Amino acid sequence: MKKFLAIFLGSSALFYLIMRFYYNLDYSYFNVSNALFIVGLPLFLFSILMITGATEIFVGFNFAFRKMFSRGDAYVGMTISEYKDLKKERFDTTEVAIAGILVSLIFNGISLYIAFALFN
Repeated sequence: MKKFLAIFLGSSALFYLIMRFYYNLDYSYFNVSNALFIVGLPLFLFSILMITGATEIFVGFNFAFRKMFSRGDAYVGMTISEYKDLKKERFDTTEVAIAGILVSLIFNGISLYIAFALFN
């Protein structure tokens, strides 16, 4: 519940900043719908990446660059599976990702409701 509230408050703050600096606090239906969608869509995509584990692709790139550009013998003779074991995540991101998906679904749902129900 704390993660959900933290993500919701952060997303709401981002929504306010978009409304303040891009739309000059003009709270028309069109502007509110756009700002909610701008906040909700990237949050949804990053949450999906966290749940599916697609961010693991960057571990290989990180390993290759560290092996090529490290000074010393820290990564000599190390395999990528040993590197993955060394860099295991310290906490489970599934709860954060599920909270992010819920917040993004709320934001995108309100945005789509405003866009389709009020303008049709």
